[in-house]
Amino acid sequence: MSARLTLKPAEKVSESGIYRATRSNQRISLRKGQCAPYTGEPGEEWERIVDVNRLRKSPAPSIARIGRQDVAEYN
Repeated sequence: MSARLTLKPAEKVSESGIYRATRSNQRISLRKGQCAPYTGEPGEEWERIVDVNRLRKSPAPSIARIGRQDVAEYN
């Protein structure tokens, strides 16, 4: 399991992923290099809850590719 990353508002994102605000539970997707948005509450941070880089490296086949194979078989 990957380490949890937390970001303060306006801090640059070092790892792409889906982040959740620690108090309001608002969710947002952020890419590497973007700045984390400001939150509504003082002292609130963004915590990464999904590592999209890990999902991209998954050995599972693409759903789109499976769909194309199924269509090819029926034609």
